[in-house]
Amino acid sequence: MYKSNASVYEKQVIHGWADSLNILRQDADMARITILQAQRAGYASRATIYRRINVGKLPAHEVGDTTLVDVADLVRLFGEPGEKRGEPEKLKGSDVATRAKLEAAVELLEAELLAANRDRDEAQRHASDVQDKAEAERDRLLAIVETTQRMLEDQSKEREAQRKGLWRRLTGR
Repeated sequence: MYKSNASVYEKQVIHGWADSLNILRQDADMARITILQAQRAGYASRATIYRRINVGKLPAHEVGDTTLVDVADLVRLFGEPGEKRGEPEKLKGSDVATRAKLEAAVELLEAELLAANRDRDEAQRHASDVQDKAEAERDRLLAIVETTQRMLEDQSKEREAQRKGLWRRLTGR
């Protein structure tokens, strides 16, 4: 049986060299680069690249502690490095007609929104007027109830005074 006298450190160094060789080894069909290299080349930010890897839109290859991506996949997702992205393309004839229809629809929707806002404001004014009238009617009815209650109390005192006998009325007892 063969015993290795290599220390743990030496084993780590050997594994590190193996990992480095694997990183340097590239498939004949596709070149692979690290995420940092892709960012520096101008494909996209590291966060964007990792996000695309995590959602499965960008295949990644783990070699040791390093993540590699195929350049062809980067070009497919982000275009050539340094290309300006997000600029609107010139519209074709059918696109111009579609855009005109969409702009007309937006104008129509804006007009409908304006009319709906006017209707809402009118309904709010009407509701406020109805509430004011209801409060005035409530106040009027409360005044009637209070007046009626006072009249009943006065009548009650008069009846009680009439029930007292002559002697009590004269002496006030």
